Amino acid sequence: MKYLFQSIFLLFFLSVVRAQIFIPIIIPTGTTAYTRYNCGTSNKKAIDYMQKGIDNLETNIDAALVYFKGAIKVDSLFCDAYDFSADVFMMKEEYDSAMKYINHSLNVNSANRWASKTKVRLHFIMREYEKAGDYAYSQHLKQPDDGIWYYYLAESLLHRDLLDSAKNVTLKMQMI
Repeated sequence: MKYLFQSIFLLFFLSVVRAQIFIPIIIPTGTTAYTRYNCGTSNKKAIDYMQKGIDNLETNIDAALVYFKGAIKVDSLFCDAYDFSADVFMMKEEYDSAMKYINHSLNVNSANRWASKTKVRLHFIMREYEKAGDYAYSQHLKQPDDGIWYYYLAESLLHRDLLDSAKNVTLKMQMI
C-alpha cells in the first residue's frame, strides 16, 4: 500500500511538472535592452534581429532561424539567440543541430538555466536517458534547491526501468 501511494504521487508529480515545462513564454517587445533569463544584450541590431525572429516563429521558422543567426553574428555572446535557434531546430526535429546550439549557449553562459533545461529535454527527445539522468544529476549538484532536476532524474530512471531508484528520488523531492 505504501508503494502504491508513492507511485501515485510520482505519476501525479511528473504530470504536473511536465505540464509546467511546456508553457509558452511571452517575450517583451519594444525594449532597448533584451533579457530573457541570464543572456541579455544591449546591442540594438541584435535586439532587432531577435525580435524579427520571434515575430516569425509561428509563421516562418526558417526566416526566424535566419534572424536568430543574425543576432548571433552581431553579438556572439547573446546566448538567448542560441537558445531560440535551438528551439527552431527542435521544431524542425533536427535534434543534433539543436544540441549544438544549446551547447554553444552554455559555453557562453554556463549558468543559463533555460539552456540547461533544454539540454536535458533534448536528451529525452533523443532517447538518451542515461545522459539525461547524468546531466540532471550534475545540475542538481549546482542547483540543489531547484526541484526540477529531481524530476528529470526520476524520469530518467523510469525510462530505464529503475522504478525503485525513481521512488527514492521522489521521496527526496518531497523534502525540498
